[in-house]
Amino acid sequence: MYCSVAFGAIYKVEQRHRIYVENGYSYFEIGTVVTVFGVELYNNAHVDYDHPQSLTHSEEVQKSVEEWDKYFETLYGE
Repeated sequence: MYCSVAFGAIYKVEQRHRIYVENGYSYFEIGTVVTVFGVELYNNAHVDYDHPQSLTHSEEVQKSVEEWDKYFETLYGE
């Protein structure tokens, strides 16, 4: 975010790239928002539904995580 003094009292430009979660998948909200004196002049921010990321792990990844957890428990205890 780029903004003027006093946390954007005069102008603010946001380059959005943040996570948006919906129905077990995460997406990115991307785009630019420009605000001048509190009035939004430009906004092309949107959620990119073309590249979803699952919030759950595959069985192989989950098994690997459990094995690493067991390994670290033997090293450091619980």
